[in-house]
Amino acid sequence: MRFTLAKGELGLDYLGELKELLPYVPIIIVSGALEVHQQIHALQGPRRAHYCITKPADLNELRRTVETALAECGQTEVVRQFEALERSKRLDAQELLSRSTDRLSRQTQIRQLLAKSDERPNISALSRQFKVARRTIIRDLQELIRRGELGSEVYPRWQSDDEEGEADEKE
Repeated sequence: MRFTLAKGELGLDYLGELKELLPYVPIIIVSGALEVHQQIHALQGPRRAHYCITKPADLNELRRTVETALAECGQTEVVRQFEALERSKRLDAQELLSRSTDRLSRQTQIRQLLAKSDERPNISALSRQFKVARRTIIRDLQELIRRGELGSEVYPRWQSDDEEGEADEKE
């Protein structure tokens, strides 16, 4: 498609409108008047062209570009984007399931370790053993206590400075 434009107008000015009207049609810009920064601008963003060829254009290159654009752009491109999004969501769900399974497995092992000991748990040693952060072990212990799988004496809540000061005054 060739545009005859008024003085000072560029075909790039209409790129957004063209993309809006025909979102599934691949756009190939063939121009001898565009500066490099204008070509880059035309190929970036949501309302972009798919290809930019400079004049004089080699007919073989133009033919290959059109074939590639028809095979890989437009609707095919949108379908690929949706498939990629679907895969990423599936991976996120699998990762979440894996983390939940790991957490439950770790909590079961912690519960079993603590059942064999009369001492309070060593948070640092557990975090090294399970290769997780100390706060993760603390959360695991708190969750086990909340679910009633461990007694609260295993990991009592620490009093804040205000509560300790009030307790000292009462004595």
